[in-house]
Amino acid sequence: MRKTWRRQLALGLAVVTIWTGGNAEHFYAGQKDCETLAISTERLTDTEQKINLDKVNYQLKKSAYAPVFDASYYAKNNKDLKIAFGNDENALFQHFLNYGMSEGRQASAEFNVKSYRNAYADLRQAFGNDLKSYYLHYMNYGKREGRKAAGVTILQNPVTVYNGVNYSSVYNYNYYISRNPDVARAFPDDDISTLAHFVNYGMTEGRRGSQNFDVASYRNAYADLRQAFGNDWKSYYLHYMNCGKREGRKTTGVTSLQNPVTAYNGKDYAAVYNYDYYISKYSDLKKAFAGDDSAAIRHFVECGMAEGRQASSEFILNVYKSNYSDLRAAFGNDNKNYYLHYIDCGKKEGRNAVTKIGTPPKPEPNPEPEEPATTEDKIKAKVAKISNDYGVTVLTGDSAGFYWTDTYCSGETDPETTLTWITMVDEQMARYPKGFFTDMQDITTVTIKLVHNLDAGGGSFAGVTSREYGDQMFIALNTSQSFLLSDRTFNHEMMHLIEYYIEAKSWNASTQQYESPLKATEAIRPDAEVNSTNSDYTTSDYNRGCEEQYYISAYAKTNGREDRAETFTDYMFRAYKKDYMIRADYPIPKKQQIIADCIRRYFPSAASQPAGSLSWEKWLP
Repeated sequence: MRKTWRRQLALGLAVVTIWTGGNAEHFYAGQKDCETLAISTERLTDTEQKINLDKVNYQLKKSAYAPVFDASYYAKNNKDLKIAFGNDENALFQHFLNYGMSEGRQASAEFNVKSYRNAYADLRQAFGNDLKSYYLHYMNYGKREGRKAAGVTILQNPVTVYNGVNYSSVYNYNYYISRNPDVARAFPDDDISTLAHFVNYGMTEGRRGSQNFDVASYRNAYADLRQAFGNDWKSYYLHYMNCGKREGRKTTGVTSLQNPVTAYNGKDYAAVYNYDYYISKYSDLKKAFAGDDSAAIRHFVECGMAEGRQASSEFILNVYKSNYSDLRAAFGNDNKNYYLHYIDCGKKEGRNAVTKIGTPPKPEPNPEPEEPATTEDKIKAKVAKISNDYGVTVLTGDSAGFYWTDTYCSGETDPETTLTWITMVDEQMARYPKGFFTDMQDITTVTIKLVHNLDAGGGSFAGVTSREYGDQMFIALNTSQSFLLSDRTFNHEMMHLIEYYIEAKSWNASTQQYESPLKATEAIRPDAEVNSTNSDYTTSDYNRGCEEQYYISAYAKTNGREDRAETFTDYMFRAYKKDYMIRADYPIPKKQQIIADCIRRYFPSAASQPAGSLSWEKWLP
């Protein structure tokens, strides 16, 4: 058998081709090595030829991999390999080739694959999480290009371009993972997958991806965008990227709707309609349409006028009817036509739609108490109101700070932010029955803390509920998160507080166990193992029917407590009944029924209300 060597030059390296019985093997090696090893073996025996060829193969490969592999370093820094292979260089090298690179093991002081990956966005875009390719790139190109391959501990230049589109005006990698710990856990040190999550899910969910762009503020600020996009959150991000930034539009700090719309299908209803008046007057509308002026005007036109609802201090249906017999003769009990008449004719004619004709004017009422003059005064007034109405303490500033897992969570000190959040807390507490929070005072006082950071374990959290202090349980809300999700966070954490209270009430002293009936929800689960990082068995799993949708979200699969909080919150915020809520034998309604029954059992204020009247019961079958 004849074996010969052939040497070529490629990319500045020698490519050695070994021809053996008609088959070729190629290895990169230094030119000098190739010349030294280019030997003839035609006079050796077959056994001697095989031994020499093995040695040649090892030496050639070892030379090629020298920038990323050193046998002694590999053994010293991987104790399991030292135990398995001792100092057998060939065995260590074979392990590195077959397993070590794919596992991301470091085999040389010169090259750390995580550092190399962190340092270069172009390589992350090319190779993603294919670790072996980073080693090969450094061997074949990176070392020659002078690329840095050690000492880079954080991602450099995180990508902002996805499918050819640059999202940098609404997205920053470090900001996004700091505000979304679930994403950080799912894609550690992976800027490409994190950006893909933002584009494919985060924008649709209204997640904030940049300090400079708050989608809730952008939506609040511009009526033209709300009319164009409604609740299609992703479109607001895209509009800002393509048009809004160039137009100089405001993207942060707008906490309430500006210039609420009064037009619907080309007709202006301003003479009889005011958004703020309409949702403030009717609690059911406030729950359904707060923050959504387009939906509110649609409701008024399609339902409210026919129902005779008042939507402006300038027009009272019954007064307008009573004052004009010609209108009663023309329209009878067709309420909608009275509104339309006033818009088209009555206002121009000077008709009276506020006071009955012939009714003496009412005496001037006592003047309303003056509004607090400063933001700080308004905060004090809100704190006092919440304490008086609900028996709940709200803490801000230094008094709200606390240590959580060795990290200090500082209280919110910005007055405008504090007022915005404390107003939300007041509005959400009004959704619970009167006396609900004082029901808990036989076990605990209830405190709400507004803090500027909630950091633990390398992540930032939107809210946390603590029972560490026994009879002083509290909810902490992170005011640095997007205000868009603040009301959901409050009710999610409130469910945790409700659960802690029910657990305390169900303590069995003889067994030294909490026997909370809420845990019955945990028996309602799929037979298969569930993965909390994907949408399987959730309401977003469109491959399964409602009878197999067990969880509101992937996060709900974390544990039974989070599942109950996600389910409770979903029922609190749905404006209409979803398909998975329709039947009592579907998994999610079964869980919510258990939650609702437990709350009625342990909270007298809830038990005294008519069945189905509580905010979290309205969509139960």
